[in-house]
Amino acid sequence: MAARVQEAHAQPLHELMVKAQVLAVHDDNNHRNDVECPKQFKTGSSLWLSLNARKVSRTVRPGDSMWLSLRYGEDRSGANWRRYEPITYQEYQERKNGIQ
Repeated sequence: MAARVQEAHAQPLHELMVKAQVLAVHDDNNHRNDVECPKQFKTGSSLWLSLNARKVSRTVRPGDSMWLSLRYGEDRSGANWRRYEPITYQEYQERKNGIQ
């Protein structure tokens, strides 16, 4: 997912709350996808994200571009979880184009 930062707020315990506007959405062509991202995330919509500040490589400011990967899973009790991870532009392009 490509996004533009609208708001960014540092939180305790290395958490970063970011409000981002979705610019583009593509499925990862290298791995199996149970979530069809283009159907779930519409271009122009906004999301609030909780990111690990240690994994963000630079200071995030309103207006910055950001590329995100949606990770998801299910535990044995049937509970689902989703997590957004910042990725580099190069990783975004590789996943979008199916380059391994």
